[in-house]
Amino acid sequence: MLWLPVIAALGLGAAAVVYYWDDIKDWLRHIVSVLKRFVIETIRNPHMSASTVLAKVIAQEVAEILHKLYYKENNQWYEKTTTRSLPESELPSRIRNRIARKNTEYIIDDYVENELGLDLS
Repeated sequence: MLWLPVIAALGLGAAAVVYYWDDIKDWLRHIVSVLKRFVIETIRNPHMSASTVLAKVIAQEVAEILHKLYYKENNQWYEKTTTRSLPESELPSRIRNRIARKNTEYIIDDYVENELGLDLS
């Protein structure tokens, strides 16, 4: 009798895995790509601790999430992105120099938002 709930739970778990298999595969691919980035960044920056590199990778992931907003309106799904391409000539020299010095992305703060004439709110 004790085995019946265990078998039922295993069956429900297996059914859930089969039903959500595509989502599980996408999630696993994403996790592997994040881990690869972590390992590559750790190798490229031996002077940084692993926790600092991990924090940097996580911050990049959060920034990517914040660049996209999904919502539903009148039974229609929308994706709103806050990313745009611009020529180097439109980028203020202060930001261009900072990116060149640090060789990394630049997170938009209020000062940069005003300097570029953006409205991110």
